[in-house]
Amino acid sequence: MSLLQTVKPENAEGKVKEAYDYFNGMAGMIPLPIQMVSTSPDILTNLIDTVKYYVNESNLSTSFLAHIRLFISIDEDYTYCINLNQELLKGMCEYDDGSIDALLNDVNNALLEKKEIELLKFVIKAVSDPATTEKSDIVNLNKAGWTDKDIYEAVNEGLLMLTRGIAFKAFKMAE
Repeated sequence: MSLLQTVKPENAEGKVKEAYDYFNGMAGMIPLPIQMVSTSPDILTNLIDTVKYYVNESNLSTSFLAHIRLFISIDEDYTYCINLNQELLKGMCEYDDGSIDALLNDVNNALLEKKEIELLKFVIKAVSDPATTEKSDIVNLNKAGWTDKDIYEAVNEGLLMLTRGIAFKAFKMAE
């Protein structure tokens, strides 16, 4: 049981209801990490605005973003988010249990474009061991067709997953 009092979807009002309605319309559910943020309606509104940005304005696909969230969840042992993002990938891409297993064994098996796989590897590196990033990483990603804005936004998604996962564990959301 969560250490925080969160707003259940059936009890949502105001900003929380608006955010839940948006997320439910997009994903067909209100995941526990979103419910966790309901304790702060203004931050929840900011989170939904960020989701809307990534969906409507970013050059990064929703399936690519789910790959980022999956691998950061794995690195940080966020079981709930691992399972959630695996299911999202099965729904968005042509993944089945076998191809998910192949993906988890080797990121090169991702059902993504080659340039997306390269950016995914960089995000994993940047989030898990930021001291190891180099100018050559950015140069190579630029050569593959990514802008600095794209690269920053991809890393930002990984960092958001990291912070949400830490909070999720700290507040015992899945217990």
